[in-house]
Amino acid sequence: MENLNFIECPKCGARINIEQVLADQTEKRLRTEFEKKFQQQLFEIRNRELELQKAIEVFEDKKKRENELFQERLLKKLEEEKKKTEIELQNKFFAKIKAAELELTRKNEEINALKQKEVELLRKEEEIRALKERQNFELEKRLLEEKTKLTEQFQNQFDEKFKILLEQKNSRLSIANQGITDTIGTTKEVSSRIGKQSKPKIDGIAR
Repeated sequence: MENLNFIECPKCGARINIEQVLADQTEKRLRTEFEKKFQQQLFEIRNRELELQKAIEVFEDKKKRENELFQERLLKKLEEEKKKTEIELQNKFFAKIKAAELELTRKNEEINALKQKEVELLRKEEEIRALKERQNFELEKRLLEEKTKLTEQFQNQFDEKFKILLEQKNSRLSIANQGITDTIGTTKEVSSRIGKQSKPKIDGIAR
């Protein structure tokens, strides 16, 4: 069996394993075929990659152009919106300024009217104050006159009453003095009499 698997080389006489040779040849053939297929597939893959890269480049270029167009349209739209907004803001601003001017004019008119009323009120207050001062002056003058008159009347009445009371007092004092004088005279007389009556007795007792 072993002899069938080996043969001798007619030149060198070396024993050659047929199965090993066949296996080596088969492996070499398969390796060659595999390498060829691998290279073919690699080539195809590279071609596909190149095609895909070109497609990507085309897509990116198209996308870039579309993006540039979109950016241009967007910028244009934004610019239009900006101008529109600026116009609207300007219109609103001018409208507010106009409204503020009208309101200011109205307020100034109201203030002028109030100032006019205030001037009129101050004038009337001044007239009332002057009238009150005149009335107070007249009233004070009349009160002073009445006070002077009443004071004079009261003084006259007081003087009259005082005169009467003084006369009455003087009269009572005169009567009282007269009574005192009479009483003193009577007392002296009585004392004199008593003295005369009691003197002998005193002399008798002394003896």
